[in-house]
Amino acid sequence: MARLGMTASRTLAASVRHPDRTVNKAGGEAFELRDPSLRLLTMVGGSFWNEPTYYGDTPGAARREGLSDEATLVVDTALEIARGPNPRDLLALALWARSEMNIRTTPQVLLAVAANEPATKPFVRAYTPKVVQRADELRQVFAAHLALFAGGAGANQHGQKLPNSLKKGLADAFGRFSEAQLMKYDSDVRPTFRDVLRMIDRSRDRGLPQALFRYLTTGEITDPAVTPVAAARQRLARKTALDDEARALIRETHCPWEVVLSQFGNTRATWEAVLPEMGYMAVLRNLRNLAASGAELAPALAKIADPKEVARSRQLPFRFWSAYLTLEAAGALSSKAADALEDALAHSAAALPRLPGVTVVASDNSGSMGSPVSAKSVVTRQAAANLLAAIAQRVSDDGRAIVFGETAALVPLSTRDGLITNLRKQSATDVGHSTNAHRAVELMMEQKIKADRLVVFSDMQCWNSAGGAASLAGAVAKYRRTVNPSLFVHSVDLAGSGKSAVVPDDPRTNLVSGFSEKVLATVAAFEGATVATAPTRATARALPTLDDIRARY
Repeated sequence: MARLGMTASRTLAASVRHPDRTVNKAGGEAFELRDPSLRLLTMVGGSFWNEPTYYGDTPGAARREGLSDEATLVVDTALEIARGPNPRDLLALALWARSEMNIRTTPQVLLAVAANEPATKPFVRAYTPKVVQRADELRQVFAAHLALFAGGAGANQHGQKLPNSLKKGLADAFGRFSEAQLMKYDSDVRPTFRDVLRMIDRSRDRGLPQALFRYLTTGEITDPAVTPVAAARQRLARKTALDDEARALIRETHCPWEVVLSQFGNTRATWEAVLPEMGYMAVLRNLRNLAASGAELAPALAKIADPKEVARSRQLPFRFWSAYLTLEAAGALSSKAADALEDALAHSAAALPRLPGVTVVASDNSGSMGSPVSAKSVVTRQAAANLLAAIAQRVSDDGRAIVFGETAALVPLSTRDGLITNLRKQSATDVGHSTNAHRAVELMMEQKIKADRLVVFSDMQCWNSAGGAASLAGAVAKYRRTVNPSLFVHSVDLAGSGKSAVVPDDPRTNLVSGFSEKVLATVAAFEGATVATAPTRATARALPTLDDIRARY
């Protein structure tokens, strides 16, 4: 049964006594996260900016105009960090989310918040070129500033109220991008590069040659030698036929595939002309369109399966599953395409640290996890959880997989099988629709599994459909009393509600969020294993995830 819009009004029986004990949106036991930096850590990686969630917005809750519950909480938490004792955490978390979780919009929002708060302004110039990692994000930061602090996208387009720290940071960031990178994301959608550039102090170095600045602000080419891509793009725009000259100009300008298809038509010839210039994500998302056009897929599949391309792309694992589903739905999933996507997933997991001992991965397969990760996605949170669990099981010396809902079940996964195969095994295991996460831990006790760690992938809206005091936190406490007092618990939030399903101040409990396989690196770091993403660490040592982020970012 759908539970959209329900409110938590039930009285909970005592499971774990804790001063921060509360209820979640499902009415189950949860814990407030008093430390705003920790709260943001559990939110920023597990949800996409201002996307709808399964439980909807809480009726009567105070929300910022145009923002959901979760988006409002992200902004309010960011402000709380900026006004608290550890203001630099806001920038460190923004950089972590952008660099490791590969989240694009939310880090730019956090950067805009930081630029408007006195205690965080001193850090903004240094962090801006690091957080802004793609040219279109120059515009996204400005858009976030306008929306949150300058009356919306239709007001104050020239940014006279833009903080100096962000002006200088954006000027530095502009200089990091080539003409081709800027041209790729130049469009008339506001705010434009023109809007952003006009807000930067013209008496200072803005990081751009004057000729490129002139083109981006006026569309005028004053020196083709300095702006060869823009000049070639203008020549390409005048072409009416996809001839050899047009193909050469497409290569020379790295023209976006959308522009090329709009100009020359959605045909096999057009796709094959633009394919060599397409980025990894564009190829991945357009496999179905390429197949439908009749284009030769071999070059695209070779790119998808190339381990160096996979590493550079930093794709979230569920993106490969999305491509798989889209091809499958279109009847275009060949064995070669399936193999390429499986290979890409395997490559994405290859650099992760091994997890020693016995690891239990528990993925939430309840009804709420059937909601998509974003409004336009074909991938559910359940599938994302099961895929991350399959990856975690693969990098474990002895990995056991459990799925939970109303009940819980062990799912036999073989590391010799593909990750998509193991995802499907978990998804095909019927455990009902309630979110009885405690059943996963109870099953571990019933099966006498002495685990070194439990990794839970869930939206953390855990509750007890049978009533009574049983909860995830209570089950963990009992497991430690009766089976293994040294059990590590890693809670990976895939919805970002800002509350924890386990006791947050427990020294052997790690709270994190994210759809990236790199959340598993925090498992190793938290427990003191060597971390592949931090090669400068001389010796392995336990380090809470938040402190690890502070140290590295």
